[in-house]
Parts: sequence; C-alpha cells; structure tokens
Amino acid sequence: MIAVIVPCYNEEKRLKVSAFKEFIKANGKYHFFFVDDGSTDETYQMLYDNFYEDSRSNIIKADFNLGKGEAIRFAISKIPHQSFHYLAFIDADLEIPLDQLIELEKAFYSIPDTIAGLSIRIEIGNKKSSLVRRVGSSMIRKISSKLIGFSVPIRDTQCGCKMFSVRILDVFKEPFISSWLFDIEIILRIRNKYDKEGQSIRQIPLRKLNSVDGKINYKAAAILKLTQQLNKIRRCYN
Repeated sequence: MIAVIVPCYNEEKRLKVSAFKEFIKANGKYHFFFVDDGSTDETYQMLYDNFYEDSRSNIIKADFNLGKGEAIRFAISKIPHQSFHYLAFIDADLEIPLDQLIELEKAFYSIPDTIAGLSIRIEIGNKKSSLVRRVGSSMIRKISSKLIGFSVPIRDTQCGCKMFSVRILDVFKEPFISSWLFDIEIILRIRNKYDKEGQSIRQIPLRKLNSVDGKINYKAAAILKLTQQLNKIRRCYN
C-alpha cells in the first residue's frame, strides 16, 4: 500500500475532485490523505463532502496555515506507517499528473534498494513563467546540486511529486528550516543518514505537465530570499 499526501490550501474551487476520485477508484493500492492546511475558504468542507465516505481517503485538518513542508510533516505524524510500504506527496493543483505516482512506484519495484523516488521536469517546463521565475528556478537547481554533492546531480529538487520508503520517514521528524526549499532539506537528510552518494535515490522524468492557473511567479526580491535560505540550509546540513 502507498500513502499519498495532498497538501491543500484554499483549494475549495480549484481541486480537481473528479481526477482524484477516478484515480483512487482505478488504483486500489493508493490511500490518499488530504491535508487542509489552515485554509481561509471552504476547503475542508469541500474535502469532507467529496472524500469523507471514501474508504481509501482521509482528511486531516491543521488549525492554522503551516506551509507545504510542515503540512506534509503534520500529515506524516497522523499516518499509521505500519500500514504502508511507501509514502508520497503530490501538489493539489495536479500540474503533475496523478499517473506520475505510478511511474515512481515502478522505480521501487524494479530496483529493490530504492529508498526515494524524485520526479524531474525535463524540457517540459512552463514556458509562460516569468523571466524572474526561470532565473530563480535555474539558480536553485545549480546551487542545490552543488550543495547536495552527489556524483550524479539531482536535476530537479523542487518538483512537487516524490515517493519514499517508510523505512526512512524519520527524515521528516524534525521541522524544516526553510518554507520554500524543504525538498532540498529532505534530500540532505537522506544523504546525511542513509545514502551519502545518492545511489538509492531514483530520478524519474515527468512525461507531461498539466496546464494550471494561478501559479505564483517569483518577484525579484524572492531571489534574495531564496539565496538567504540556501545559505541557511548549507550551514545547517554541511
């Protein structure tokens, strides 16, 4: 069985309910945990109305907005780990299709020593994104690759669909120091405790990206904040 966490913040009118329901119905080994991350709209009620009676869905509610990384950690603390072999998370907007979960799952079955599967975007990025966002994303890729230091670089740390063996879920035990770059922290924690060379981490290309509305573009000031957070991460983990 595979637990899938879906962090939701103000998704009342955006969550593709039918897509989730169809995937859950067609794929019996997946159990979804929808996390209402302190939404200010009716996200919780929407989740309750659509998924409460589904035997392979659970709804978790945070009392206030934690941010994506901490919402994932909060959900993990509520999930019975012994009931699952793997745990994944995926962005609620489904820019990354749900079928990517199946691609990640295949990596674990085909290569038994796999402890983490990371989705990576290859030449299918959002061409409509702003120049500042593209520069920021490129900067994160280059700096994070050097920071992590694997001989085979991690090509996309920020893609919002990842899967992990439940054997290594203790990497989620402590709070993250960065609200934006917690994905890098996860990889660094795996490196520091389980796999110094990244040999058990698989990078699985995305076959496509869905078009979604409302993606937030970086402002120029955000690049400075990202740089500061990367430096903070470097000091903490290296």
